[in-house]
Amino acid sequence: MLQYLLNLRGAGARVLIYHRFDPARRDALERQFAHLRRYYRPTSLAELGGMLANGVEPPRGTVVVTADDGYRDFYRVAYPLLRKYRIPATLFVSTGFVDGLCPLWVDRVTWCLGRGSAGRGLKENLKLLDPQARNAELAALEEATGRRLPHPVPPEFEACTWDELREMAADGMEIGAHTVTHPILSRMEDSTDEILESKKRIQEELQQAVLHFAYPNGLWRDFGVKEVRVARAHFATAVSAEPGWNHARTDRHQLYRTPASPEDALSVFARRLAGLGRAVRIGQLRPA
Repeated sequence: MLQYLLNLRGAGARVLIYHRFDPARRDALERQFAHLRRYYRPTSLAELGGMLANGVEPPRGTVVVTADDGYRDFYRVAYPLLRKYRIPATLFVSTGFVDGLCPLWVDRVTWCLGRGSAGRGLKENLKLLDPQARNAELAALEEATGRRLPHPVPPEFEACTWDELREMAADGMEIGAHTVTHPILSRMEDSTDEILESKKRIQEELQQAVLHFAYPNGLWRDFGVKEVRVARAHFATAVSAEPGWNHARTDRHQLYRTPASPEDALSVFARRLAGLGRAVRIGQLRPA
């Protein structure tokens, strides 16, 4: 079966999107990274962006690892394994989260309702609201449950520190922008400041260029032509959360990403990489 899956590796690149890294799943994550190193061609996002900018088809087996949000478990769990297996990666951070100005709003729901179906359902509904309406709903939820995420947040909800981000950046990790407060950009009247202020803040702290951007939540409904234009003007690449392959003609400011998690069994992880998991889309869906 493994050889069959490996034979399905065609031209084009996979960009993986991770979020959380449970220390209890470290061994499972290590098996995934070992699989990438043994059977694929781990590549940086900058290298992939350069290929696409020049109309070059990515080599067979090209895979880029990315993670969103900037939780501290990336530094504690994923980063040491990425170093061990010599896998380049990009971490997209929400700067208000890193600065301690605001927790990610999804964590406020988790604190109130836990990780069950009620919490997941409410998060999906809140994604459809503009930031002001969403914040009002969150305040009402906290009042109704009598639970408010404390400050500072518990370790489970901690962000990377700037010192940790500087350490990783100095070691070759790419740090990308992911807005200030992680809003759904399509629900905002003007999302430009959220995008550009996050870039500016990271550059101030790391003293290096920020080349990459990730649209929060990242489905087609979550950003539009306006946001793509801003990304194209200020970043070398931008990534969605729509799954699929990235080819020479894929818009490098609307790159496809395939979901991955340490919770996935290696067989599931391998099938998804080979295009046998969640539906695969090829080509560009959104003009800009």
